[in-house]
Amino acid sequence: MAQPQQNITLSAPGYFGLNLEDAPIDLDQRYALQADNAVIDSFGRLGARKGFASLLASSPYADGQALSFGRVTDNGTVRYLAGVYVPSLDENQIWEIQNLSTTATATAIPLPAAYTLSTANVQILDFADNGIIVGGGEMLILDNGSLNVVSDGPIILPQDDTGTILATLDFTTAAAAYGRIWATGGTGGDETIYYSSLLNPYQWYDGKAVPTSNFNTGGIIDVNEAWPLGRDRIVGIAGHNNNLVVFGRNSILVYGNPQGDPAAVGGIYLADTIKNIGLVDRDARVSDGRDLLFVDDTGVRSLGRTVQEQSAQIGDLTRTVRTQIQQAIKSSLIAGGVELAFEPTNSLLLVILRGSNDVWVCDTRMPMQDGSFRITRWPGAPIASAFYDDVSEKLLLGCASTTPIAEYAGNQDFGGQSFNFQYVSPVLSFGDPVRTKFLKQIDYTVVSGLTGATCEGSWEYIGTRAYEKTKFFTLDGGDANFYDTDAKYGTASYGTGPNVIKTYRLNADASGENVIVKFRATINNSICSLQQMNIQALLGRIN
Repeated sequence: MAQPQQNITLSAPGYFGLNLEDAPIDLDQRYALQADNAVIDSFGRLGARKGFASLLASSPYADGQALSFGRVTDNGTVRYLAGVYVPSLDENQIWEIQNLSTTATATAIPLPAAYTLSTANVQILDFADNGIIVGGGEMLILDNGSLNVVSDGPIILPQDDTGTILATLDFTTAAAAYGRIWATGGTGGDETIYYSSLLNPYQWYDGKAVPTSNFNTGGIIDVNEAWPLGRDRIVGIAGHNNNLVVFGRNSILVYGNPQGDPAAVGGIYLADTIKNIGLVDRDARVSDGRDLLFVDDTGVRSLGRTVQEQSAQIGDLTRTVRTQIQQAIKSSLIAGGVELAFEPTNSLLLVILRGSNDVWVCDTRMPMQDGSFRITRWPGAPIASAFYDDVSEKLLLGCASTTPIAEYAGNQDFGGQSFNFQYVSPVLSFGDPVRTKFLKQIDYTVVSGLTGATCEGSWEYIGTRAYEKTKFFTLDGGDANFYDTDAKYGTASYGTGPNVIKTYRLNADASGENVIVKFRATINNSICSLQQMNIQALLGRIN
């Protein structure tokens, strides 16, 4: 005989984000097995992401792909730069983006004569009232809107008392921190850090050779003997919390007191080493204003927690998707690389997997009890790079094969394309996994301004009686000037303007041991968030 009707209310479906690691049958009901093109919105609901809106009104080439960004001050003028690959030319360029806060345009900055930019995935550094371009060949400097090779200036190359020890400043990674450029790679190797003189990109270590300068405080740090595992290579350098952090592929070095003259008595020193944790790619690190976040082979990590714990087993910020993100990172390192970007307005950390059109998104506002982030996923997002500008408060996106530069804004992709927002619940057992479930009704409470959009409500039985069925319902955006008959006001905490909250009821059928419930909406020029789900079922006999 059937038991009295049971009810499960998911008051915040997907609020904890994805969990693809723990056993699905034991998951907290606030997790999700799928959260596509979703974010945790400011009211704690799982909602659709914003759109990817084309930013440029005009650009040199429509098929350009921005692979890096930077904001620099060039002799008092703020300039926004992008490293762009143009497929139709098979050429890498540096573009300047103008009028970022209004109608943006872009122009290509001519490269120096006989200079070929080897890659558009360059680092753009703001240093000493100039822009510095590293990673595309010999170091470039932006001076009054023109790009010049640094060695064409009045330069002192790295040299000791025997003469020049580095003839070309073709570094592959660098950081502008504490008044200096700290760089490595290229012909100089990736186990030596060369640092410039204070506020001077033209003066490097000069030893006793000629020419010399009594004011030159450039220097060299040989990290070859500092690696805790015996041997490693430098992947990235960053200034953080009054330290110089040197990321190896499999270990991390932390140098203290990098200010002043590093070579002076009491100057820079090796403060800490961390083994078995490293940086997977040069751009796979970003500061969130409090901590330095980076990607190693296991996922996203916090430098602060890593230094404190000294362990590869603790402090995993992407624990709930560990297996999947590890596989994605490994594939992306082959296909094009990994980048981290932070958007502070919505506290979003973007793990960009180049070459896979896949972005994992971490909500950093309220970490879980174990310190891990709430995670969603943007599948099919053609994002190759991202940069947040805190002046215009725009998140710039380099979108491969779609538009050179876009921004994270609006509720459509690229001027009119819709996208799908999808949620899949954990396995629901109604507190009794051994009894047969007869679903009777599913109520979806949705916040949206969409009118006439078709949504899908699905339920799936898993176990001995596998069964899945989908029903369709049409969203009604309603009128924000009146009460909504099925819910509450269309304003206040549920949204403003035309966005209202409404409950849609679907009759369910069939039976099975355990249930998964799904929701899918096509987003086109309006928001959509899942406020609540109410699932009613009868419990049958024990199987």
